[in-house]
Amino acid sequence: MVAAHFETDVALSGPVDSLIVTFVDRLRAGESLAVDQLLNAVHVLTGAQAPEGAAAEESGN
Repeated sequence: MVAAHFETDVALSGPVDSLIVTFVDRLRAGESLAVDQLLNAVHVLTGAQAPEGAAAEESGN
């Protein structure tokens, strides 16, 4: 579903894969989560606007 939404294979590796696994585990544990929560998190994690390095540290201040 993530790969289809973002039309890319990048969403199926690295940190995004961990995010998906955690999301599924939380669903299996009985939490009520919406799919858009997962898609929004993937968007933030992979988006060009996501801060990296020093920019990430600066945005936290």
